[in-house]
Amino acid sequence: GAIEIFVPANTAVRLEGESGVGSINVPPTMKGNVKREFIETQGVWQSEGFELAERKLVIYYEGGVGQLTIRETEMV
Repeated sequence: GAIEIFVPANTAVRLEGESGVGSINVPPTMKGNVKREFIETQGVWQSEGFELAERKLVIYYEGGVGQLTIRETEMV
């Protein structure tokens, strides 16, 4: 099934992921090195300034069927 992860905007995030049949969707603020083969997508995406951030969030994802979506949310 589908997985959605909500992270606060301006969070230093790195995603190391590999999908099966599904896709990987990240916010436009995360840039990546992506390799697509047939129905599989794999790559590493990270937010700008990740390397210099004091606090970092690292997500490892290995998917099967379904998609992964990372969404940025505003802090309340």
